[in-house]
Amino acid sequence: MSFNRMNESLPVLEILIVYSGGVMKRDPNSLIMSAIGGEISALPGFPDLRSIISGTCGAVIYMSADVQLVITSDECDRLCRHDLTQREYRSLKEKYGIFFEIHKDFYDPTFADALQAVQRRK
Repeated sequence: MSFNRMNESLPVLEILIVYSGGVMKRDPNSLIMSAIGGEISALPGFPDLRSIISGTCGAVIYMSADVQLVITSDECDRLCRHDLTQREYRSLKEKYGIFFEIHKDFYDPTFADALQAVQRRK
């Protein structure tokens, strides 16, 4: 298992999403509100950057206190809403181990089911 821990961590309540148009800076509560409103899934990714989950081009860079992930804006949206698919959860867990965004309060560690998924506003 490889770990993707940042050399210098961000403050615990600071989350950054770097996308082709700039940087979104949020705290955990405003991040969820941005995801609920569809703002995160609409972020344009970098055309040549591939997601570490799906291999899809057009990824953004998600950074929190100790982890940095290159994922698509849709994967980022699901990560922020604690609604990753089982395959996405397992992929992250296998690559990076458990980190806050995928710990056992949010996902069943055995079955990879989302336990506290937040739905997007319609």
